[in-house]
Amino acid sequence: MVRNHPEITAAMTVTGGADALLHVRARDVEHFEEVLERIRVEPFIRKTISVMVLSHLLPESPEAGATHEAPHAPHTTSGDAANMR
Repeated sequence: MVRNHPEITAAMTVTGGADALLHVRARDVEHFEEVLERIRVEPFIRKTISVMVLSHLLPESPEAGATHEAPHAPHTTSGDAANMR
């Protein structure tokens, strides 16, 4: 199914309420709606939930469309985690 939709750039199975997560790249909202409608007519799709990315917190990441490798963070020995609010 994923191969039938060139706008799907990544697909993975996930835990939780959904069975799969698809990354869709669309030109605009109208194109996204068209892609979503094509996905929804697949016989095994019961429900879709959509979330749109508003901005990238890591603009150098491949998911943000970066074409260069992200700079490496300095090595630390602490176990600190970032808290996002």
